[in-house]
Amino acid sequence: MGIILLAVVVVTRPDSGSDDATPAPTASASAMPSEDPTEEPTAEPTAEPTAEPTSEATSAPVAAVEGPKTIGDWKDAAKSVMTISWKAPAASAGLTGYKVEVRVNRGAWAVKSEVPADQLSIDFSKTNSKGETAFRVSSVYSDGQEAVGNTFGFSGVFE
Repeated sequence: MGIILLAVVVVTRPDSGSDDATPAPTASASAMPSEDPTEEPTAEPTAEPTAEPTSEATSAPVAAVEGPKTIGDWKDAAKSVMTISWKAPAASAGLTGYKVEVRVNRGAWAVKSEVPADQLSIDFSKTNSKGETAFRVSSVYSDGQEAVGNTFGFSGVFE
C-alpha cells in the first residue's frame, strides 16, 4: 500500500510539473524580441540607401583591410636619412591613404604624417645617435578602419 501511495504522489507531481510546463510556452514571448531585431535590420537598410545614395560609396563598410608591409633603408652613405617605404596591401578596395607613426625610446606612438594612397615612402632625418626609434605604417580606409602594418626599429632618434 505504501508503494501505491507513493505512486499516487509521483503521478500527482508530474501533473503539477505539467502545470509548470504551461509557463514555458508563455515564456515564448521571448520570441517577440527575436522578431524585433528582424524588423530593425530590414528598416535600416531601406532607410540608408534612400537617405544617402551619394555618400554610401564613401561610408560603406570595407570588407577586407590589411596593413602594409613596411621596410626601412638608409638613403645616404652617412646614414643620416632613413627612407621608410611600404608595399600597397592587396586589400586596396576603399584604401584612402596611410598613417605613418614613430615611437622614440619606447614612448607613446606619435603620428608623423598622413599620406595619400599613391605615396609609398617617406624620409626621416636622424637627429640623435642615442636612443632608438620604432616605425609603423597603417592603411587607412574610406570607412575609417585602419590596419597596422609591421613594426620595426633602428638605433637613433629620427624626426
